Amino acid sequence: MLKNIMGSMWAPLLTLGALARAADTKPHLLFVLGDDVGFGDVGYSSPDVISPTLDRLAAEGLKLGRHYAYMWCAPSRNALPLEFALLPGLLRDRAGYRTAAVGKWHLGFMSEADLPERRGFDSFFGFLNGGEDHYSRVGAGAPGCDQVFDFWDSRRRGPATDDPSAFGRYSAELYGEAAANVIRDHDAAEPLFLYAAFQVAHSPLEVPPAKYFDAYADAALCANASAKGFACARPGADAPYRAPNHDCGCDRVLVAAMVTALDAAVANMTTALASKNMADFVLVYSGDNGGPEIEGHWNGGLRGGKWTWFEGGVRPAAFVHSPLLTRRGWHNGTLHLVDWLPTFLALAGAARDDDAFDGADQWASLAFGAAPAREATLIGPGVLVQGNYKLYAVPPAGFGECSVFNTATWDCTLGRRGQPLAAPADVKADGNASRCPRLQCSAGPFDDPADAWLCSAPCSLDKPCLYDVVSDPAEARDVASRFPDVVAAMAAALRNHTIRPPYPMVPDTNGSRCRAWNGTWGGFLGPWLGAIS
Repeated sequence: MLKNIMGSMWAPLLTLGALARAADTKPHLLFVLGDDVGFGDVGYSSPDVISPTLDRLAAEGLKLGRHYAYMWCAPSRNALPLEFALLPGLLRDRAGYRTAAVGKWHLGFMSEADLPERRGFDSFFGFLNGGEDHYSRVGAGAPGCDQVFDFWDSRRRGPATDDPSAFGRYSAELYGEAAANVIRDHDAAEPLFLYAAFQVAHSPLEVPPAKYFDAYADAALCANASAKGFACARPGADAPYRAPNHDCGCDRVLVAAMVTALDAAVANMTTALASKNMADFVLVYSGDNGGPEIEGHWNGGLRGGKWTWFEGGVRPAAFVHSPLLTRRGWHNGTLHLVDWLPTFLALAGAARDDDAFDGADQWASLAFGAAPAREATLIGPGVLVQGNYKLYAVPPAGFGECSVFNTATWDCTLGRRGQPLAAPADVKADGNASRCPRLQCSAGPFDDPADAWLCSAPCSLDKPCLYDVVSDPAEARDVASRFPDVVAAMAAALRNHTIRPPYPMVPDTNGSRCRAWNGTWGGFLGPWLGAIS
């Protein structure tokens, strides 16, 4: 019932057929990023998630079936050194866009030069690090520091302390309203680039307000979650985030409710667009990586999850919605997050240095069904997609934790459900997912065949693994021995890619972070090298 109510309340008056574009205008560009939202964590891919706005926007646009990201948060946000210009600065300086960011930054704040307002955004309202409490704004600090808050407002050139009511508001509501306010306060005659990076459904898994969470008391939704292998039964009284009288208790339902809160935030944004008559727009939604299934996420049957190079780790849910599209449905051409920089610049009519970009302008492929702008896509160091094939010259599980807890049988599974690993007796006894064995897949050798299957230890540049991820999206069959010519061609292409070594970290050897956070910034995260001038 709530699904229908939410759909009618929040459905904005934005349909493909009702909108027309003036030939000489620059479209407003909006990029919405969900955190840890996997391929199966949205309603249009999974019936146990209530997301009517995302579902409708996807149905009226193009659902992106092979949209790749990095396997974890910060690189997907394009963590580039300071000498590289980011998308907002290019749009502002080359095409006259106003630029704003809301939500999660996670691209560095060591010095003033690292802050969002110095990387191309006219304004930023959100948190600087990789995570915070969804209600209290308490952020992840550093060893030896007191408890610190993470809440930055570029307009104040410091912590956002002028609105006490923000402390205690759920993050999706707070930042959804902030994004909508950016739109409402914007002069619609000027082109806008808005980057809204939400923390949901990233840990900490905290129950959203009751209007989102209580929708999941429906028995059918519990059954859908249970069918995926998540044990959804009435929770114990000591469960910290369970709502009273709630009959469906599991992390899967909690993640789904968090996505419902995200959906409401996006609805708030699109309603603001309609109120301002900003009809000429392109809205892209994507997750930043696959979901960690050990925390209740589901990647739609794809193998692996966050922290792995498997499809489940790098193929999040994604779609594009715009009146500029000429078609709907599923787009199964290969795209990567890096493609949006040149694509957005092309839509904005901005000058482009295509040779300097890792991505390619994919708008013709998206809008008109043309062939993809490039044949091969580098997913990560040693991982290449070309056509139907995906080549691994490294262990696909990388350095991440790769275990998945199967609450249906109270045991541990690896890589995808159905690959058993002998679990400790205490796990089977009390179902404590935190005790599930966690493999560090860069280690080896692997004595257990299940370990080797998950980590694909033999994969290397000398002996790559090859999967047809179109016919075998679960990556169950290594076909390298069947197609040696494909392996040879893709391995040669991989060798031509230049991987720049990471920049060295700057250690905090004298405790300057803690002093700055506790002193200069009054208990909030902020730059610790130098002072705001």
